[in-house]
Amino acid sequence: AEPIYREALDLLQALPAEDSKPLWTARAMHSLGNTLIYLHRYDEAKSILGESLDLKQALLSNNKPSVALTLQSLAEAHFQLKEYAQAESFALLVVQIREEANDPKLESSKALLSNIQSKLVD
Repeated sequence: AEPIYREALDLLQALPAEDSKPLWTARAMHSLGNTLIYLHRYDEAKSILGESLDLKQALLSNNKPSVALTLQSLAEAHFQLKEYAQAESFALLVVQIREEANDPKLESSKALLSNIQSKLVD
């Protein structure tokens, strides 16, 4: 899957400015970032997910589920790297967004936050 996402991202980034699709680019970055998490390449995932988040925040309001999705992936990447304080800050934002939106994914976000906070206590 990684080569396909990279190719899609390259194609989107090569579009002329007037044809650019920044939200599509952000989504492709998000998908690539999740693939990198799956491949245990967390530092790469953090970088590409951070770029995705920046694009999404520039295009959407911060309380959109799409923003929460990328924040959750960033929390997961930081968690896997044992960067618990940073993971917690992302996870708290996710829970806040999902609570406000009555998002059905709220419980999984709370579970991630709980896992992160249990590591902060250790």
